[in-house]
Amino acid sequence: MEELRLSCLVLNDILLNGTTTKKAINNVFSANLKAKNLTSIVSILVGCELRHHLLFSENFTEELSLLSEEEKNLVYLVMANNFFLRRLPKEDCEKYIKDVLKDKFSEEIASILNHEGHISELIKVDKDSIKYTSIRFNTPSWLIKMWRKHYGNKNAYLTLKTNTSQAKTFVMKNSLKECELSDEFTPLENGIYEYKSKTSIKKHPLYKSQSGLANIYRVNPVLVKLIDKYLDPLSKEWTIFSGEDDDVIKHLYVKSQNNIGINLAVPSIDERTNLLRLLRVEKIKNINLFKGDSSVALSLGISYKQDFVLVNPKSSSFNRIRLYPDYVLNFKKESLDELIKNEKDALYNMSDFVSDSGVIIYFVDTLNKKETKQIVDEFLKDHPCFKLIEERQCFAFEDDDVISYYAVFKLEGQND
Repeated sequence: MEELRLSCLVLNDILLNGTTTKKAINNVFSANLKAKNLTSIVSILVGCELRHHLLFSENFTEELSLLSEEEKNLVYLVMANNFFLRRLPKEDCEKYIKDVLKDKFSEEIASILNHEGHISELIKVDKDSIKYTSIRFNTPSWLIKMWRKHYGNKNAYLTLKTNTSQAKTFVMKNSLKECELSDEFTPLENGIYEYKSKTSIKKHPLYKSQSGLANIYRVNPVLVKLIDKYLDPLSKEWTIFSGEDDDVIKHLYVKSQNNIGINLAVPSIDERTNLLRLLRVEKIKNINLFKGDSSVALSLGISYKQDFVLVNPKSSSFNRIRLYPDYVLNFKKESLDELIKNEKDALYNMSDFVSDSGVIIYFVDTLNKKETKQIVDEFLKDHPCFKLIEERQCFAFEDDDVISYYAVFKLEGQND
């Protein structure tokens, strides 16, 4: 079964090498060009496994103890097909897996793969345990514990439950171009549209662009409302520190109508290939792009104090869990300390360039008080000249359907 063989190659690349799903699929099919017609079924099968990976990997450890990691991944894929997807014939799957595992194929494995009842009947974990919750919601135990500690059991549970549903897609029209939107796009406030279709927005002709900025672009509705509320359209310049989100930059560029200067600081210019391509293809002149990971670098790029500063550093980005089923599985818990340091440094460094009575917005797509409330509290303690005027942790189960946090500070006139 070529579908299973290719799916296993993709899953191995994701789980054993930490490769993203998109890249892993590209890697496999670039080496198997004749099998391009199987891309869809492989993507669906791998996605199904990833959305139930902890159910398979943490519940059947004893039955699969003699298998290698690659062999276990093959069994997981067949489980995903037999229990949930049901796209491939069970008989063909069993024949293939027997050929691969040979004498390692046991009666226990056969019994699991041919189970006719509900999958929950095979779960041996205590339903009141953190491990059961982890398996049920396909979320690592450490993350569940953290959310419970930081936000309480109710908010943690609602977050976990919402993460099992499909995330809404929000877009805005590129006002620098003319286009008409179909009934697939439902208008909301602030010029935002919700895209309602089973087809991915990435495949929509208005979203795709061979050269530069397309007719529509994705947005975070919370951030759009914040920008509308605090950004003065009469300012000569706007300043943003962007850790990785090009959609924020697209929105500010469109909002500037290619007239207002935008100081854009990024941690690494070389890693922002899509951004560099956008600037080149669109021949954008009003964005001053520079590497800004220190006060010295920022002082070279920003000529004077700013009325509006947006700090959007790279974070743990737990908002991505609903979009990418492999995201939380490959997330390295030990990376949090460095992320927190970089987030804090970005806020502290950018605050030096806020004008009297100017505002600075700290915005991250995550759910972790160490990256949000803790940094903000420390910032206020170390910068008494700033006043916190608005702060909010947004949950995915709320109206805006996103995990985001923001804090808005105003610099009280130091020269008064």
